[in-house]
Amino acid sequence: MGPWVLINARWYYLSDLERGQRNPSVRALGRLANALGVAPHKLLEPAEAAPSTE
Repeated sequence: MGPWVLINARWYYLSDLERGQRNPSVRALGRLANALGVAPHKLLEPAEAAPSTE
């Protein structure tokens, strides 16, 4: 079972979200947060910078 089943969405919708080609609705954001076990506002926070390998 893929993660799209948990939020009642098509697989390509999640793919588009990951690639920044779509913006999630408030409902989809809530479903994603629930499926991931995090608060919805956590999905809106900027990502932490990756440590430099230099």
